[in-house]
Amino acid sequence: YDTTLSWVKEGGTRYLQMRLVPKPSAAVVYTRIVFILTADEWLPVRADYYDDDAKVRVTHFRDVRDFGGRRVPAVMDVRPTDKPKERTVVTYLDLKFDVDVPKRVFTPRGLRKAAQRR
Repeated sequence: YDTTLSWVKEGGTRYLQMRLVPKPSAAVVYTRIVFILTADEWLPVRADYYDDDAKVRVTHFRDVRDFGGRRVPAVMDVRPTDKPKERTVVTYLDLKFDVDVPKRVFTPRGLRKAAQRR
């Protein structure tokens, strides 16, 4: 991604805007992703996903908590713009950082095994 940073104001609050545009050769779904981050900690507040000029998905981040000494939004609420009553909510109850994960876990076989254990 090519990344552009700029300061924006929304509702009288100053945010850092991070605009991500995929490289021409990248096989991706979205033509750009725009993150709105807090000015002080650079924590995500919102992410807008675009297909050409149309915003097609919005993720709201909330409930910032301390996980292992790092402040992270505990809740991600993802909504398609064309179906505002539909959503996917991810809530982190526990996060561990800097954990050694064997490389074999991220092979197709390893991912299948991990999915079968759930």
